[in-house]
Amino acid sequence: ISDIEQDQSSEILSNMQLTAINDLLPQLNEAVQLHQVQGDRFAFKTKLLELIIIILSFATIYAIWKTVFVPMREKLDYYTKSSNNLQSNHEKERRRLQLALEGTATGIWDWDIKVGYFIWNDVLQSILGIEYSEDNYFTVEDFQDMLHPDDREGFNAGIQSHLKSNNSGSQFYHQARIRHADGHY
Repeated sequence: ISDIEQDQSSEILSNMQLTAINDLLPQLNEAVQLHQVQGDRFAFKTKLLELIIIILSFATIYAIWKTVFVPMREKLDYYTKSSNNLQSNHEKERRRLQLALEGTATGIWDWDIKVGYFIWNDVLQSILGIEYSEDNYFTVEDFQDMLHPDDREGFNAGIQSHLKSNNSGSQFYHQARIRHADGHY
């Protein structure tokens, strides 16, 4: 093929390409415009969907807050007030008991069976000639040693009977002689 023929062929081919491109340009331009419009619609729909998701998230959080946390807070407030009232009532009862014990000079003791200690109030410690201390705890052995020898058997039998009866709410009454710090009963 000669150079002239080759140039003519290239020119014809270029003209055909230009014609094809010129024919496609309007279609391509229309496709780009359509894509922009649809892209804008897609972007709008995406933003709208994001906004709906955010609104639903807040609505869900608000619903959970109103149905779960607010009632829990109300119950917590109620129980806190009830607890404060119970503590206040307990403190009033404790003060009244303390006044009654002081007014009647009554000595009392409490036995923590699980720990094995007796706790005596200040009046009982004073009656027994023991220097008062809130930290004065007495073991079962200390108490047994302080009981009059003639009263130990009856006391031990009475306490065993009481413990076996399973009357945890009932009181145990027993009279026994207890040795004073000076040695007398």
